[in-house]
Amino acid sequence: MKKLLLLLFVLFGFLLEANSQQKTITGTVTGTEDGQPVIGATVLLKGTTTGTSTDINGRYQISAAPGSVLEFRFVGMRTREVIVGTSDIIDVSLEYELKGVDEVVVVGYGSAIKRTVSGSVTKVDT
Repeated sequence: MKKLLLLLFVLFGFLLEANSQQKTITGTVTGTEDGQPVIGATVLLKGTTTGTSTDINGRYQISAAPGSVLEFRFVGMRTREVIVGTSDIIDVSLEYELKGVDEVVVVGYGSAIKRTVSGSVTKVDT
């Protein structure tokens, strides 16, 4: 019985130690060109489903252990990864990612690149 209690105390000690390594990380996500906050950017713990999104001021808050990796994502911007260190504040600037788009042709309910369409194409102005 004493061995069982000792084993339980040891297990609970490991669980408490593992849980105490988590800390709350806060910060702001902005765009590099304009410095404006990025509203609705996704902040994820890499390799997990744990995450959050930024508020109207670009701020976020997430719990993470030191050494874990945070992924910052937003449509039209490059994904950035940051390793959690000793600081509780991680501010990130995301770069805009502009991909060149060929001329796009709308076909019925879909779209295609102009050079791949064989047939008649008409341009409709707004």
